[in-house]
Amino acid sequence: MTKKLTKEMEVLENRWMDNRVDCHWSITEEFIVGINEESQLVCEQSRQFMRIFSLRLASQPFHLRQPLSTHNQDALQSNDNELYDDHDVDV
Repeated sequence: MTKKLTKEMEVLENRWMDNRVDCHWSITEEFIVGINEESQLVCEQSRQFMRIFSLRLASQPFHLRQPLSTHNQDALQSNDNELYDDHDVDV
């Protein structure tokens, strides 16, 4: 090939590469903008949820957790004993 033709091919290849880089940059830029917008929406939704949750929590009276009734405690103790009985080892 002649030097002139080689130089023209090199120029065309450089233009093609520049166009590809520009295209990729444009897509990347749009992607970044989209992610930022989505992130802002998620943050705003989280703030709204926390506000609603806080208002609901503040509007409800505070109740201490009720202890288990003695019937339930006896049932739990019975279940625990059965677990230990199943694993007895004779020596």
